[in-house]
Amino acid sequence: MISLIGFSQNDCENSILDELLQNSNVNQWFQIAISLNASELSFINECNEDENYTMFVPGNSVPNESTATLATLSGEIMDYIPYYIHLNAYSYSELIELNGTALEMMDGNLASINYYDGPFINEAMITIEDICACNGIIHVINDLIWAPGIYLDEEINNQGVLIDYNKDYIEISNIPNNGIVEIFNMEGKLIFYDQFYQQKNINTTDLKKGIHILKIQLENNNTTKLFYAD
Repeated sequence: MISLIGFSQNDCENSILDELLQNSNVNQWFQIAISLNASELSFINECNEDENYTMFVPGNSVPNESTATLATLSGEIMDYIPYYIHLNAYSYSELIELNGTALEMMDGNLASINYYDGPFINEAMITIEDICACNGIIHVINDLIWAPGIYLDEEINNQGVLIDYNKDYIEISNIPNNGIVEIFNMEGKLIFYDQFYQQKNINTTDLKKGIHILKIQLENNNTTKLFYAD
Protein backbone atom coordinates (compact mmCIF):
# COMPACT_ATOMS: atom_id res chain seq x y z
CA MET A 1 0.00 0.00 0.00
CA ILE A 2 1.11 3.57 -0.58
CA SER A 3 2.06 5.60 2.43
CA LEU A 4 0.01 8.77 2.16
CA ILE A 5 1.43 11.94 3.66
CA GLY A 6 -1.49 14.22 2.96
CA PHE A 7 -1.83 17.43 1.03
CA SER A 8 1.37 19.39 0.88
CA GLN A 9 1.46 23.14 0.54
CA ASN A 10 4.39 22.94 -1.81
CA ASP A 11 4.31 26.31 -3.57
CA CYS A 12 3.98 24.30 -6.78
CA GLU A 13 7.36 22.62 -6.34
CA ASN A 14 6.09 19.03 -6.77
CA SER A 15 5.49 17.54 -10.18
CA ILE A 16 1.96 16.43 -11.05
CA LEU A 17 2.99 12.80 -10.56
CA ASP A 18 4.55 13.44 -7.14
CA GLU A 19 1.64 15.56 -5.97
CA LEU A 20 -1.14 13.16 -6.97
CA LEU A 21 0.70 10.27 -5.26
CA GLN A 22 1.04 12.29 -2.04
CA ASN A 23 -2.19 14.20 -1.87
CA SER A 24 -4.70 12.78 0.61
CA ASN A 25 -7.63 14.16 -1.44
CA VAL A 26 -6.83 11.72 -4.29
CA ASN A 27 -8.50 8.31 -4.19
CA GLN A 28 -6.07 5.79 -2.73
CA TRP A 29 -6.78 3.06 -5.27
CA PHE A 30 -6.14 5.52 -8.09
CA GLN A 31 -2.83 6.34 -6.45
CA ILE A 32 -1.96 2.64 -6.33
CA ALA A 33 -2.80 2.14 -10.00
CA ILE A 34 -0.66 5.16 -10.91
CA SER A 35 2.27 4.08 -8.73
CA LEU A 36 2.35 0.61 -10.31
CA ASN A 37 2.81 2.25 -13.72
CA ALA A 38 4.71 5.40 -12.76
CA SER A 39 7.52 4.77 -15.25
CA GLU A 40 5.07 5.09 -18.15
CA LEU A 41 3.88 8.44 -16.76
CA SER A 42 7.34 9.97 -16.40
CA PHE A 43 6.33 12.85 -18.67
CA ILE A 44 4.13 14.28 -15.86
CA ASN A 45 7.02 13.93 -13.44
CA GLU A 46 9.20 16.51 -15.18
CA CYS A 47 9.19 20.20 -14.37
CA ASN A 48 9.37 21.65 -17.86
CA GLU A 49 8.20 25.20 -18.43
CA ASP A 50 7.58 24.38 -22.10
CA GLU A 51 5.03 21.62 -21.34
CA ASN A 52 2.30 21.98 -18.75
CA TYR A 53 -0.70 19.76 -18.14
CA THR A 54 -4.14 19.65 -16.59
CA MET A 55 -4.86 16.35 -14.84
CA PHE A 56 -8.27 15.29 -13.56
CA VAL A 57 -8.06 12.68 -10.78
CA PRO A 58 -10.80 10.82 -8.86
CA GLY A 59 -11.18 11.83 -5.24
CA ASN A 60 -12.20 10.03 -2.08
CA SER A 61 -15.91 10.33 -2.89
CA VAL A 62 -15.48 7.80 -5.73
CA PRO A 63 -16.39 4.32 -4.41
CA ASN A 64 -13.38 2.13 -3.77
CA GLU A 65 -15.16 -0.67 -5.66
CA SER A 66 -14.78 1.44 -8.80
CA THR A 67 -11.20 2.58 -8.45
CA ALA A 68 -9.91 -0.71 -7.02
CA THR A 69 -10.59 -2.23 -10.43
CA LEU A 70 -7.86 -0.03 -11.90
CA ALA A 71 -5.23 -1.74 -9.79
CA THR A 72 -6.16 -5.13 -11.30
CA LEU A 73 -5.50 -3.98 -14.88
CA SER A 74 -1.73 -4.40 -14.78
CA GLY A 75 -0.06 -3.50 -18.07
CA GLU A 76 -3.12 -1.76 -19.49
CA ILE A 77 -3.17 1.53 -17.59
CA MET A 78 -1.77 3.53 -20.49
CA ASP A 79 -4.86 2.56 -22.49
CA TYR A 80 -7.00 4.85 -20.35
CA ILE A 81 -4.97 7.05 -17.95
CA PRO A 82 -3.96 9.51 -20.74
CA TYR A 83 -7.68 10.33 -21.00
CA TYR A 84 -7.32 12.03 -17.59
CA ILE A 85 -4.59 14.35 -18.89
CA HIS A 86 -4.76 17.40 -21.16
CA LEU A 87 -1.70 19.11 -22.61
CA ASN A 88 -1.95 22.73 -21.38
CA ALA A 89 -2.77 23.89 -17.89
CA TYR A 90 -6.28 25.20 -17.16
CA SER A 91 -7.30 26.68 -13.85
CA TYR A 92 -10.78 26.29 -12.35
CA SER A 93 -11.83 29.74 -13.57
CA GLU A 94 -10.52 29.02 -17.07
CA LEU A 95 -12.50 25.76 -17.19
CA ILE A 96 -15.65 27.71 -16.34
CA GLU A 97 -14.98 29.89 -19.38
CA LEU A 98 -14.69 26.72 -21.51
CA ASN A 99 -18.30 25.77 -20.75
CA GLY A 100 -19.81 23.89 -23.69
CA THR A 101 -16.51 23.07 -25.37
CA ALA A 102 -14.35 19.96 -25.59
CA LEU A 103 -10.76 19.29 -24.60
CA GLU A 104 -8.54 16.93 -26.55
CA MET A 105 -6.98 14.59 -24.02
CA MET A 106 -3.55 12.97 -24.28
CA ASP A 107 -4.98 9.82 -25.89
CA GLY A 108 -6.53 11.85 -28.73
CA ASN A 109 -10.12 11.49 -27.51
CA LEU A 110 -12.33 14.44 -26.59
CA ALA A 111 -13.79 15.18 -23.16
CA SER A 112 -16.63 17.66 -22.75
CA ILE A 113 -16.43 20.60 -20.34
CA ASN A 114 -19.75 21.89 -19.03
CA TYR A 115 -20.89 24.08 -16.17
CA TYR A 116 -23.85 23.15 -14.00
CA ASP A 117 -23.35 23.72 -10.27
CA GLY A 118 -19.65 23.83 -11.14
CA PRO A 119 -17.34 22.71 -13.94
CA PHE A 120 -17.80 19.12 -15.12
CA ILE A 121 -15.59 16.97 -17.30
CA ASN A 122 -17.99 14.54 -18.96
CA GLU A 123 -20.21 13.37 -16.07
CA ALA A 124 -17.65 14.06 -13.33
CA MET A 125 -17.79 17.25 -11.27
CA ILE A 126 -14.68 19.06 -10.06
CA THR A 127 -14.84 19.01 -6.26
CA ILE A 128 -11.35 20.27 -5.37
CA GLU A 129 -9.71 22.67 -7.77
CA ASP A 130 -6.35 24.21 -8.61
CA ILE A 131 -3.88 21.92 -6.85
CA CYS A 132 -0.76 23.39 -8.33
CA ALA A 133 2.35 21.58 -9.53
CA CYS A 134 5.56 22.65 -11.18
CA ASN A 135 4.26 21.36 -14.51
CA GLY A 136 0.56 22.13 -14.34
CA ILE A 137 -2.66 21.84 -12.36
CA ILE A 138 -4.59 18.97 -10.76
CA HIS A 139 -8.37 18.99 -10.32
CA VAL A 140 -10.07 16.37 -8.13
CA ILE A 141 -13.30 14.93 -9.59
CA ASN A 142 -16.13 12.87 -8.10
CA ASP A 143 -16.22 10.06 -10.65
CA LEU A 144 -14.09 8.10 -13.09
CA ILE A 145 -13.96 9.21 -16.73
CA TRP A 146 -13.56 6.89 -19.70
CA ALA A 147 -12.78 7.35 -23.36
CA PRO A 148 -15.56 5.63 -25.33
CA GLY A 149 -15.03 1.96 -26.11
CA ILE A 150 -11.27 1.77 -25.59
CA TYR A 151 -11.31 -0.96 -22.97
CA LEU A 152 -13.43 -3.60 -24.70
CA ASP A 153 -12.72 -3.67 -28.44
CA GLU A 154 -9.86 -6.15 -28.52
CA GLU A 155 -8.74 -9.75 -28.72
CA ILE A 156 -8.98 -11.01 -25.16
CA ASN A 157 -6.66 -14.04 -25.22
CA ASN A 158 -4.35 -16.09 -27.37
CA GLN A 159 -7.28 -18.22 -28.56
CA GLY A 160 -8.46 -15.30 -30.70
CA VAL A 161 -11.70 -14.59 -28.83
CA LEU A 162 -13.00 -11.13 -29.79
CA ILE A 163 -15.19 -8.56 -28.05
CA ASP A 164 -16.93 -5.82 -30.02
CA TYR A 165 -18.77 -3.11 -28.12
CA ASN A 166 -20.94 -0.15 -28.98
CA LYS A 167 -23.56 1.76 -26.99
CA ASP A 168 -26.29 -0.82 -27.71
CA TYR A 169 -24.64 -4.23 -27.53
CA ILE A 170 -21.64 -6.38 -26.69
CA GLU A 171 -20.76 -9.09 -29.21
CA ILE A 172 -18.46 -11.92 -28.15
CA SER A 173 -17.29 -14.01 -31.09
CA ASN A 174 -14.78 -16.61 -32.26
CA ILE A 175 -15.40 -18.73 -29.16
CA PRO A 176 -13.64 -22.13 -29.46
CA ASN A 177 -15.71 -23.86 -26.77
CA ASN A 178 -18.55 -23.37 -24.30
CA GLY A 179 -18.44 -20.30 -22.13
CA ILE A 180 -20.20 -18.35 -19.41
CA VAL A 181 -20.69 -14.59 -19.51
CA GLU A 182 -21.56 -12.45 -16.48
CA ILE A 183 -22.04 -8.71 -15.98
CA PHE A 184 -21.63 -7.07 -12.59
CA ASN A 185 -22.26 -3.50 -11.54
CA MET A 186 -19.53 -1.66 -9.63
CA GLU A 187 -21.09 -2.67 -6.32
CA GLY A 188 -20.37 -6.29 -7.25
CA LYS A 189 -24.02 -7.27 -7.91
CA LEU A 190 -24.56 -9.84 -10.66
CA ILE A 191 -27.00 -8.32 -13.16
CA PHE A 192 -26.57 -10.65 -16.17
CA TYR A 193 -25.69 -14.35 -16.55
CA ASP A 194 -25.82 -16.67 -19.54
CA GLN A 195 -24.10 -19.66 -21.12
CA PHE A 196 -23.06 -19.53 -24.77
CA TYR A 197 -21.21 -21.34 -27.55
CA GLN A 198 -19.17 -19.75 -30.38
CA GLN A 199 -20.93 -16.36 -30.27
CA LYS A 200 -22.98 -14.22 -27.89
CA ASN A 201 -24.76 -10.89 -28.38
CA ILE A 202 -25.78 -8.96 -25.26
CA ASN A 203 -28.19 -6.03 -25.43
CA THR A 204 -26.87 -3.29 -23.12
CA THR A 205 -29.55 -0.64 -23.69
CA ASP A 206 -31.40 -1.51 -20.48
CA LEU A 207 -28.33 -1.31 -18.26
CA LYS A 208 -28.07 1.56 -15.82
CA LYS A 209 -25.73 4.26 -17.06
CA GLY A 210 -22.22 3.86 -15.66
CA ILE A 211 -19.28 1.47 -15.42
CA HIS A 212 -19.86 -2.29 -15.43
CA ILE A 213 -17.66 -5.37 -15.26
CA LEU A 214 -17.84 -8.02 -17.98
CA LYS A 215 -16.54 -11.47 -16.97
CA ILE A 216 -16.08 -14.22 -19.55
CA GLN A 217 -15.32 -17.76 -18.38
CA LEU A 218 -13.99 -20.20 -20.97
CA GLU A 219 -12.61 -23.68 -20.63
CA ASN A 220 -8.99 -22.54 -20.41
CA ASN A 221 -9.29 -18.81 -19.81
CA ASN A 222 -11.11 -16.30 -17.61
CA THR A 223 -11.17 -12.64 -18.64
CA THR A 224 -12.51 -9.55 -16.90
CA LYS A 225 -13.07 -6.24 -18.71
CA LEU A 226 -14.62 -2.90 -17.90
CA PHE A 227 -17.23 -1.20 -20.06
CA TYR A 228 -19.35 1.92 -19.80
CA ALA A 229 -23.07 1.65 -20.42
CA ASP A 230 -24.42 4.85 -21.91
